[in-house]
Amino acid sequence: MDDKFKGSEHWKYETNEPSDEILKLDMRGLAASAVQEENHKYVSLRRRSTAFTLDSIIALLLYYLGSKIFGGGKIDVLEMLSNQSFFDGFTIFFTAYCTIPECMDSMRGTPGKYIMGIEVLNLAGQKIGLLRSILRNILKAISAIVIVPLLVGYFNPRKRTLHDIIAGTIVVERD
Repeated sequence: MDDKFKGSEHWKYETNEPSDEILKLDMRGLAASAVQEENHKYVSLRRRSTAFTLDSIIALLLYYLGSKIFGGGKIDVLEMLSNQSFFDGFTIFFTAYCTIPECMDSMRGTPGKYIMGIEVLNLAGQKIGLLRSILRNILKAISAIVIVPLLVGYFNPRKRTLHDIIAGTIVVERD
């Protein structure tokens, strides 16, 4: 190794060992996350279910209106509900409907969550990013089909469902 790097910051990273400063920062970040998380009030699954129902109604109306406008205007509701391609399209639409507002600073959750006064945050108490939101909502769609992962929230003190645990998110009351 070149002598000019010895004792400098560059030399610390050449060893592939994390410096003490990095470890201290990581530990402080973990401690700050724990403190911030303790300040939040976790939302009951009943309130989350109400928000989900509101979102389902809003998204269904938007999807129906979009299908009516862009689909030629002649759509029978009963025929639409019995059509598999409707459910496939709606699942994709609903996932996008939930994903986009969750990572917006002004919303931090879906319109239904906003109406119910709740928001989705990461474990550090900050808004979640797009990738975390995509992961969370794809897992939520799977959970809604299987149902069992949703029941995890009944046994979790922070009311976190399986998709929240895997995505590293919490659902809390809006400040």
